Amino acid sequence: MKLLVYSRILFPGSKLFTFKNKGRFFEKMDFSLENVYRFMDRLIKWQKPLIAHLNAKIKENYKRDTTLLYYDVTNYYFEVNHNDAEPLEEDNVDPNAVDDRNNLRKKGVSKEHRPNPIVQMGLFMDEEGLPVTYKLFKGNTADCQSLKATMNETRLNLDYTNVIIVGDKGMMSGDNISTIKAQKNGYVISYSVRGASKDFQDYVLDQKGYKYIEIPDNQRYEQTKSILFAAGEEIEDAPRLKIKDRETTRIIDVPHLGNPSIKEKVEIQERQIIFYSEKYARKAKADREAVLQKAKNIVAKNKKLPKSYGANKYVTENMLTDDGELIKGKDYELLFNNEKVKREEALDGYYVICTNVIGTNINEKPFEGKSRFTKDGYFQLNKEVRPYDIIKMYRGLWEIEETFRITKSNLELRPVYHSKRRRIEAHFLICYVSLTIIRLLEKNIDSKYTTSEILNSLRRANGSELEKNYYLFGLCL
Repeated sequence: MKLLVYSRILFPGSKLFTFKNKGRFFEKMDFSLENVYRFMDRLIKWQKPLIAHLNAKIKENYKRDTTLLYYDVTNYYFEVNHNDAEPLEEDNVDPNAVDDRNNLRKKGVSKEHRPNPIVQMGLFMDEEGLPVTYKLFKGNTADCQSLKATMNETRLNLDYTNVIIVGDKGMMSGDNISTIKAQKNGYVISYSVRGASKDFQDYVLDQKGYKYIEIPDNQRYEQTKSILFAAGEEIEDAPRLKIKDRETTRIIDVPHLGNPSIKEKVEIQERQIIFYSEKYARKAKADREAVLQKAKNIVAKNKKLPKSYGANKYVTENMLTDDGELIKGKDYELLFNNEKVKREEALDGYYVICTNVIGTNINEKPFEGKSRFTKDGYFQLNKEVRPYDIIKMYRGLWEIEETFRITKSNLELRPVYHSKRRRIEAHFLICYVSLTIIRLLEKNIDSKYTTSEILNSLRRANGSELEKNYYLFGLCL
């Protein structure tokens, strides 16, 4: 375990590469390559108790606060071209069992736009950026479908209750919201303005109720930027940052208990935070320009391009004349949809966060404990919770993106070359333990050093045996 974890952190490579270079470590490692592979086959049986042990030690040594749990999903590709076959019914095999018959590698929506089969990984992280737990899913699993399973496993194996789940709009589904509320937890999840109903969009665009954010004069730039949430927002943009919130009801679709394929409408109480940034609006407009130009080229050629999904939505087909007859000599005529562009531009800069997290009123007496779940479905913290406090909670999601970047760059988790299910699971567990150690190193070292700088420094550490029981350690420059 030490060899596989230390090598993954410092000198990532295949298991064969790791074994051949085991002599670079100080400890004597007298075992064969076959021992390494047999160990991986057994390692996955210890996954749950190992993760529970890591959480217990982090809580003991670092006073971990798990009130906020950040969740996101990424995927990792394999150097194969075909999906894994599902076990046959007559095989009588649990499809989720850790078995050599692998059914994880499936072609899906790759974050890196690769055609290879992938595996999805859902990850929970605390407010300090330390991993809490993870779960693997088939590559064709939708992001929103992974949250419920990971959340249930976290609750059962780690006994984390009374938490606030923070996620992006990919996690916004009725099933997820209803499960979070059923477990008496809180949620802070972004909501797509463009995918919302017209009534909701009208409320967002209605300027009534917006207030400009006040910035304390004594606050440092970085602290101010974190509270304002918008990436790259400058302090001088503050007069153009506005926010409003409301507590209201919303209808969500929840799977029927008897038949999950049937959706039923359920009314929930929630808090909605609407945030506007002029800088975010300018960025959205600039990002759209290339797509609009492509749409105009499609109209000019009067021929849709099958792969131009983004551009095609700004193109409409006008096949008939006013009297209902086909246009002479044409099957259809393409027109540029100016109305759609205007509607989208009007929504530029607006961001919505839905939550059931509230705080105490100014004149309200504090209650016992850090939080409580109210009868109307709100997760109430024993302190005041202002709108930009919710925004600050949500902003922590950027750190989980940074965590995924570490797994793909510094740890070189992918591509994954294993084919047996148990070895794939073991490979991810080794990388998860390695990731946890890296994050703890970052926590204990001055934050001015990047992950790469810390690891490069560790790689240069060297020890030499001078004589029996005498060693000299230093850095190779």
